[in-house]
Amino acid sequence: MKISSHIHTLILQVAVLPLLFSCAFNRIVEEPVPEELMVEPLDDEWNDRKEHLKTELEYIDSLEQKEDKGEDIYILSLDNFIQIAEDQQRVPRMIMLKANYYFDRAIYSKAIENYKILIKKYRKTPFFIEAMKKIARAYARNGEFENAEVWYKRLRDHGNDSLKRETRSNIAGVMFRNARQYERKGQYNKAGSIYFKIYKSFPGVDMAPRALFAAGRMKEKLGDWKRAIRIYQKILRDYYESSLVSMVMQREAMCWDSRKAYKKAAKKHLNVIRSFPDSREASSSLQLAGNAFEKAGERAIAARIYERYAELYPKNKDACEVIKRAKTIFQKENMQDNIDKLQGNFSTLCGS
Repeated sequence: MKISSHIHTLILQVAVLPLLFSCAFNRIVEEPVPEELMVEPLDDEWNDRKEHLKTELEYIDSLEQKEDKGEDIYILSLDNFIQIAEDQQRVPRMIMLKANYYFDRAIYSKAIENYKILIKKYRKTPFFIEAMKKIARAYARNGEFENAEVWYKRLRDHGNDSLKRETRSNIAGVMFRNARQYERKGQYNKAGSIYFKIYKSFPGVDMAPRALFAAGRMKEKLGDWKRAIRIYQKILRDYYESSLVSMVMQREAMCWDSRKAYKKAAKKHLNVIRSFPDSREASSSLQLAGNAFEKAGERAIAARIYERYAELYPKNKDACEVIKRAKTIFQKENMQDNIDKLQGNFSTLCGS
């Protein structure tokens, strides 16, 4: 049959591959490879061979004869070369190609296995540091953030100053993603501990204020308002130039409200508006300030704040509801002048 003929041809091709690589090996022995070639891309000859092997692989796939669990002809050819030239300069490069092949196809367990061979046997090659990077990334992409953290720390210990700075950010990143996993599972105490550890371990990385803010949110979810406030105040002290500041100030105010310190909460909310009048938090903090004053028994102040809210944010969906709330308070306080003012200013917006 035609299919059997193709398979027979492929078997013959695979059988002669060791001979082909034996010739390549002899040439390598006779002509030592310059050191700079070890880290450059493959030459055109090898690229041509790779394309040829890729074509063969696609044909095998079409016949559904691929029973070797992911190891195609490209991998087999690299393995043949590695076996023939076991102690030669190109071997670590071939192992790196093999590992990268698995990495690019998200077969991370096999990628890690081959990167570890490079680390164990070829520490003095240019591939040593790159292999450590790829192991850490592979663990991170596979959701194994604790293992990724371990390998980034190992990489940090072997790198120069530039690499150490990069690695600190990478460690913080995988720790943050690990904490997010615990958060999604509802393990807020564990998540909060990791978020806070990022701040303590890497206070200078860009992610530090974000991690500290997340630690505060975990305390809120646990109902620990006091510790949440301390964390938010730490952000305001250590990262006062962060873009998170307006949000942090609002969260602190809300924590004071949860502790029933209503007047303090109201003043904190008003500080958000004074400091960041154009922030996303400004309108909600103004209304929350009114709510806090109302709960503190300062109803007249609350009503005036509600009135101010409607003046500043008339297009907000809840503007009319806020006006109605203010009118109710003025009626209870017998403040007819304020009622008349409300009706005059907002009759078009909200009706009578």
